[in-house]
Amino acid sequence: MSNSFVLVVMDNHKAKIWNHGLNIDSPAIEIEALEAPKEHDARSGEPKGGEALPTFLADISNHLKDANAILLMGPGKGKASGALHLRDYLEKKHPDMAKRIYEIEGLDLRQTSEKEILAHARTQWTKYRQSH
Repeated sequence: MSNSFVLVVMDNHKAKIWNHGLNIDSPAIEIEALEAPKEHDARSGEPKGGEALPTFLADISNHLKDANAILLMGPGKGKASGALHLRDYLEKKHPDMAKRIYEIEGLDLRQTSEKEILAHARTQWTKYRQSH
């Protein structure tokens, strides 16, 4: 296992994964659910919460294998939270990976820039290193 801190920013239909650095120029892996959501919020035009698709969650988990710590961030609460769906999926399918989740944080993706997200993740990485 490498000494890596992986950031996953996701909703139920899209994910962006940083597993090679947390700088604005660090490469990120983008994954989209193959099936389109059936319903959209009339106000925002964004997909409604619903559940993340199992194949989507499996695709994300493939990029978490070498992580020492995983920070999950995304919008929604309860059933509308893609991050919580990923945690639940990992607990069932990859319990060893689920144990490496350092934090799950709610985040309004429309109100937070990628630069702000990465700065926050770097702060969390520092906290993680200090505690381990």
